[in-house]
Amino acid sequence: ELGLIDLTGEVIKDASFENLDKIEIERLRNIIRAEKPESTLLRLNEKDLLEHTGITKDRHPTVAGILLVGKEDAIEKYVPANEVIYLHMKNDISYDKRMDYKRGILYILEDVYRNIDLYNKITTVKVGLFHFEVEDFPSDTYREAILNAVVHREYSRAEAVFIKHYKDL
Repeated sequence: ELGLIDLTGEVIKDASFENLDKIEIERLRNIIRAEKPESTLLRLNEKDLLEHTGITKDRHPTVAGILLVGKEDAIEKYVPANEVIYLHMKNDISYDKRMDYKRGILYILEDVYRNIDLYNKITTVKVGLFHFEVEDFPSDTYREAILNAVVHREYSRAEAVFIKHYKDL
């Protein structure tokens, strides 16, 4: 809370590679590949990739590692405060869709973005000979806001991150 200790950088000594999800590690590789296809991280074997990204230190997962690519039971055991709740709001007080997440952050972000994209209409604006596509919600903006909310939250508190998705906000 005071910024003195980074809980997510702590090593979980009684955790091991067995607590990490191979599918989520592959999701991490795919994200790196999509963002930086020339990255040297892509040439590393799995254990070296995890060490270089801080998911593990001295071959043990960190709290951040469990949050990113941990198996569901490992997340529940080591970071039980990890929870994100997505609500698609019908109006100011009721919702028509609710998704509760207690999984790895990479999965959560991808699925929340997918849910928002389902409702994110694109309007074509014609200006002379040019046609511009404008999203209701600029994806860079909402992705940054959600990423900040999930990554910069206080994981020592058992409080969920709520994402309320309104038609006009």
